Amino acid sequence: MRINLFISLIAVTTLLSAADSEIKRNLTLDAKNIDQLEVDCGAGFLKIKGSPDTDRISVGAEIIIPNADTDRAQEIINKTMILTLQSFGTKARLEAGFDSKTSFFSSIFSRRGNPMINLTVTVPTGLALSVDDGSGNIYISNTQGTLFVDDGSGKMEIDHIKGNVRIDDGSGDIEITSVEGRVDIDDGSGGVRIENIVGNVFVDDGTGKLVIRDIDGDVEVDDGSGSVLIEGIEQDVIIKNNGSGGISIHNVKGKVYRYDD
Repeated sequence: MRINLFISLIAVTTLLSAADSEIKRNLTLDAKNIDQLEVDCGAGFLKIKGSPDTDRISVGAEIIIPNADTDRAQEIINKTMILTLQSFGTKARLEAGFDSKTSFFSSIFSRRGNPMINLTVTVPTGLALSVDDGSGNIYISNTQGTLFVDDGSGKMEIDHIKGNVRIDDGSGDIEITSVEGRVDIDDGSGGVRIENIVGNVFVDDGTGKLVIRDIDGDVEVDDGSGSVLIEGIEQDVIIKNNGSGGISIHNVKGKVYRYDD
């Protein structure tokens, strides 16, 4: 009986020590004199939503430390985490991640798995956004300024933007809908869907299915591999290259130029 009880206690202790710790932090910044937010973040999802009812930048951070109890997680946060929201003139900068260059970080997470910070951000609608993201899904909506995203990996969803949108993406699916402005995408791999755009669309796509639909402007495509569907275009369509995969073009009111024939 004592042996069984001892084994049970070991099992319970192991399960508890293997649990992830989740710690929440909140950051706010007065944005009355801010016209651009720069975001530099590592692993974890990023959600940014514009609101006409705020003049502040508000950040909710969910910090996840794998395989650590609360005390150990707090030590890791104190020694390696970067989580700041600051203003520099008319720009604000949000930085979130962990300093992986420290020997402490390397010794801990080589055995435990990497930590992440999930970010939920609310901004005034008129703020321009510049995002440098490592990995994790991205959701951005309801803003009225230029938007630039440099993303490593993870799914990306962008909708209801009044302003030019530029995306430089490594891997992961991209969905862009309801944009009033020019859309530029340089994509490595993953499916791309672009719909309901009031402006010109330019896509340089590596691999993955590409769908471009309901565009009030020109469309220009340079595609590596994967099927391409283009339909409902008010102006011209220019196909610079369609490497491999079928291409379907329908309902174009302007001219169709193909340089890949």
